[in-house]
Amino acid sequence: MLASLVMLRSILFRQAGRMRGGVRGLVQINAANTTSTASIIRFLNPARSIHGIVCSSMSASFIALHFYSANSQSSRSPIEIAKEAEKMYGTNPKAIYDMLNSYLQNGGVRHAEILWRYARACRDVAIELEDKEARKALIFEGFEAAKEAVQLDPSSFGSHKWVAIMMNAVGEYLGSKQQLIDSYQIREHFQRACELNPTDATSRHLLGIWCFTFADMPWYQRKLAGAVLAKPPTSSYEETLSLFLKAEELEPGFYTKNAMYLGKTYLRMGNSSEAKEWLKKCLSMPVVNEDDREAQSEAQTLLKGI
Repeated sequence: MLASLVMLRSILFRQAGRMRGGVRGLVQINAANTTSTASIIRFLNPARSIHGIVCSSMSASFIALHFYSANSQSSRSPIEIAKEAEKMYGTNPKAIYDMLNSYLQNGGVRHAEILWRYARACRDVAIELEDKEARKALIFEGFEAAKEAVQLDPSSFGSHKWVAIMMNAVGEYLGSKQQLIDSYQIREHFQRACELNPTDATSRHLLGIWCFTFADMPWYQRKLAGAVLAKPPTSSYEETLSLFLKAEELEPGFYTKNAMYLGKTYLRMGNSSEAKEWLKKCLSMPVVNEDDREAQSEAQTLLKGI
């Protein structure tokens, strides 16, 4: 049921943690925050990934152990811990997971900036696990952390982004009907993330993927969706295009898949010349990981059909 939604979930969850562009670290934290204590779609990561840096599990554990042996948990503010997590990001997800888990388990402040990063770490560790039950447990653990982050600080764009990401992740275990119902909330959280951080290219790319999927949904799948919801989610190629273009405006050339989807969207709209330009641009971008290879492979296939 709803094959397009299943495809979208797979695409976006694979992209999480692999995209080179996007938010470059800490969200905006104002003075008040420093003392505050306060599936359908698989999505991306709000932090800039750092590729090519690989740490062994032993190294990751050592980093976390060293961090906590050298710094008393009770003496560090949640913002300091969040900053430390960002400095470590891209080295090894297990190191960040261990650090944040230890902080939270040992009386650390349950702060939104800690919790959405913990949700991210849960997802990053989960996708590397072969044990399906362990993976599921981490995904749900991350979802609960992300929900709490939004409750604690509704003004945190990272919290909104990651509750949407994790909502999609748990959707894999809840079935197609629930995934479709949750799609409205997922869109709302990403829209809110865009509002809270207008300079974040990745939020717009994510929202663009959401819109593309519903704009591209065949009529018979819309009919199936209509059997679940009286008013299924809809979008248009025009809306999709505006989001992908805005992402490029914010951070030109930040992601191969954004360029590929721009080409794909222009194709759907019948603009072959613009489609070729963006697909060729995708092919000209450096290949850093499997995500880039997938984007360029699809771009080549689309070009051959023009």
